Amino acid sequence: MLTRRKLLASTPALAVAVATPAVAACSTPDADAELIRLGVEFDRTAREYLAIQPKRHAAYEIWSSELVRLGIGFGGKDRRYNRLMRSTGYGPLADRSNKLTNALIVLFGQIVALPATTIPGVAVKATAVAWDAGDYGFPDEDNSNGDPDYLGFWAIVHELRALAGLPSIAELAVQSC
Repeated sequence: MLTRRKLLASTPALAVAVATPAVAACSTPDADAELIRLGVEFDRTAREYLAIQPKRHAAYEIWSSELVRLGIGFGGKDRRYNRLMRSTGYGPLADRSNKLTNALIVLFGQIVALPATTIPGVAVKATAVAWDAGDYGFPDEDNSNGDPDYLGFWAIVHELRALAGLPSIAELAVQSC
């Protein structure tokens, strides 16, 4: 007859009994507080970054077309070059985009340096890695060309964010517009 004592004396039960306090300690609400705080800042900064990209791209198209039309090189030594940077809005938007990219790089470094002990903490790390894997932007999953590694990676990122109660990467982009 299997008794509670015999069950607890078994190796698998002992492993569960020993591991349970460690798992519980890792799952406390404050366990990943700093990581989650960084994740909130990362999401806020990424939303702002994503929001200005369409404007920056549009301003770039106008600015570069004007440079070509006026016969000005892309070197920046002509006064008209700098005037066009300001008048088309491309200069300020490019500067803001660069500042946001640099802020995201710093946040990425801080996020990956911290250990994650909860699902929300792992979701924060997955988001930062997704951004870094996208060459400082979130890759377009629709352009995966059916690559199973790419699709699997994105499935994990989306599932982790959903488990953590975070908006999806696509929702970040929509919220930013």
